[in-house]
Amino acid sequence: LKDVALYANVSIATAYQALTDSSEVEDHVSATVLESAKALDYQLNITIRDVAAYAGVSVTTVSYVINNNPLIKPATRQRVRDAIRELDYHPNTTARNLKTSETRMIGYAWHVVEDPIRRNPLLDLFLYELAQYAESCGYHILTFTQPAYSGIKAYEDLSNTNRVDGFVLSDVVYDDPRIKRLLEMQIPFAAYGKSNDEWNFPYVDVDGRR
Repeated sequence: LKDVALYANVSIATAYQALTDSSEVEDHVSATVLESAKALDYQLNITIRDVAAYAGVSVTTVSYVINNNPLIKPATRQRVRDAIRELDYHPNTTARNLKTSETRMIGYAWHVVEDPIRRNPLLDLFLYELAQYAESCGYHILTFTQPAYSGIKAYEDLSNTNRVDGFVLSDVVYDDPRIKRLLEMQIPFAAYGKSNDEWNFPYVDVDGRR
C-alpha cells in the first residue's frame, strides 16, 4: 500500500480509501490510485508495514502495540491503534503464533452438572469476566468438558497437542489431582480456589467462613 501511495503521489490514507471505493476520494485521484495499483500489480492487502507507515512509527513499534508491550508510550499506542482501526488491519494470527510458539488460548473446563437446570451463577459470571479480560490482553478462552472432578486426561491432551498456553481451574478440591499433574508437567495455570498449603501455585479465593 505504501508503494502504491508513493507511485500515485498521495497519502496512504487516500490510497486506502481509493482502493476501498470510498466516496471521500475525488474521481481523478481515485483513478490515479487504481492505475498505480494496476501498474504495481497490487491487490489490497494491509500489512504491518502499512500500519507502521500510516502511523509514522517503526514496524517494531506496531508489533509491540499488538502484543501489549508496556514500554510503548500511551500517545504512540493510541496512534498505532487508530491506524489499525482505520486501515482495518488484522494480524496474521497463525503466523504470529508459529513465531512465538503460542496459541493465545487459555483452557477452562465445564464440569458435568447433575441437574442441567441448576447452574452455578457465580461461575457463569466468573467465566464471563475471565473471557472479557483475556480478550483485552489478546487471548481467548477455550472451553472443554471435564467428565469428572478428578479428570486430568483432557488437560494432558490439550497440553501435549499444544492447543492452549495454559489453564484456569475452578471447582478446586483439596489435593486436586489436576493441580498436582499440571505442576508436574510445568504447565502454566491459575486456580479459583485453594487446594493444598504445600503446593505453590497462583490462585484466588474468597473467605467462605466470613
